[in-house]
Amino acid sequence: MSRISKIEIAIVVGIVLFMILQYPLHASFPVGGDTTRYLLRVLESFPAILTNSWYPASIFLLWTTSWIPVGLEMQFIWWVTLGHIATAAAVGFVAYRIGGLRAAAISALVWALATIDITRHTEDATLAQLLSLPAFIVAVERAASTKWKWSIVLTVVAYFLHPISGLLATIAIILSFLSRALRTLPFQKILLSLGIAGAGVAVAILVFSHFQSANVLFRSFEENSYPLTESIYRPFGVFVLLSTFGVIALARSKQKTHFKITLFILASLALLTTFNDRLGVGIFPDRFLSYYILTVSIFAGTGLLFLVSNILKQPALQGAVILLLIFTVLPDQLRIAASTFNFYESPGKYARLHRDERAAIDWMKSNLSPTSYIVSSDVNRHSEWIPIFSDLKWEGIKPSDSFWKSSEDELREVEYTHLVLFRNRESDNVFPFDLDVAYENDGAVILTLPK
Repeated sequence: MSRISKIEIAIVVGIVLFMILQYPLHASFPVGGDTTRYLLRVLESFPAILTNSWYPASIFLLWTTSWIPVGLEMQFIWWVTLGHIATAAAVGFVAYRIGGLRAAAISALVWALATIDITRHTEDATLAQLLSLPAFIVAVERAASTKWKWSIVLTVVAYFLHPISGLLATIAIILSFLSRALRTLPFQKILLSLGIAGAGVAVAILVFSHFQSANVLFRSFEENSYPLTESIYRPFGVFVLLSTFGVIALARSKQKTHFKITLFILASLALLTTFNDRLGVGIFPDRFLSYYILTVSIFAGTGLLFLVSNILKQPALQGAVILLLIFTVLPDQLRIAASTFNFYESPGKYARLHRDERAAIDWMKSNLSPTSYIVSSDVNRHSEWIPIFSDLKWEGIKPSDSFWKSSEDELREVEYTHLVLFRNRESDNVFPFDLDVAYENDGAVILTLPK
């Protein structure tokens, strides 16, 4: 490898880390609203954490660092960050098997550039899926390399991190094994041709259904969230287009036919599951989007290197063109990242727990009895942080609950000791009589219930 190529790889890897680290460097609180669902499990005793979640391995990973004297919310952000770094490395590993180190670096960068724009997998709700992606993609690669034992082990790991990843890996590996069972080389070449043709037909069907505003197989169960052509209109679209050259690069690579068939199986699964709503199936297409991004990242990186290498023969020119394309896309991605994090960090928005609300929860931890029982409305999801930051028993109740119609005498009979109201979303005047104010600030009020 030339010195210029090494410099190119170093620059690209640096940009990968720079993009992924935007999250912990600019966010002081997790993006999204489901962090509490993970952390409440983490606060449970071991081994209960392994039985009360669909993602036992993911919860276990969070639990292993819960002793560190850093806020659980910041630990969560860093787990998301580590998940992206690990996924970028796994994407790079698969791309390396196709096109070498330069393709690996570029593919990892495509993943890093897509962490905020096209998908919501920066948000906390998708942490378990994010943590499962490295095991998922390497499991499929091991099947492609006929390392079946490692493939099965990694599939099991992926399943316990996130069941959907484990299920998709299982399907891909079964199809890979069946293609391997048909050992005759002519038949494998036929399968390879059919795989490429099938992927082309699938794309054609999806594009047709988008422009015709019609579903092909059944009536759709939900509105389409991520139409195929929409991704092409976004900054990520250039990588979608480059991925087509990645398909050619894989087909012309020196890898064995079985390896190529398995990766085409992966691409077909990612494409059809992500856009299944365009086929009228309507099974949570947004939950599959990360597998689509994963596949596009692999093929886009290898495709860009394949395209440039076949047009330009001098490594210096190749590196210059690749870096030019990267720096053409990078500013827009940084703008999107800044806009996203500024929105969540803005005091004028209500997308995260506000400082006044956090101050009220901290006051409860310092001043209320450990036996206190807190109640609040479940409409305001910010109240879900109460048991995490205060270590107190808490319950969120619906606005239709009879509690809100209680008389003063009836309140004396409830188990709750304090009522918390967050003023950005709730009125202070919930009862026609006054309650003692234990604490208040601009964003929250804590009322003592009569006993």
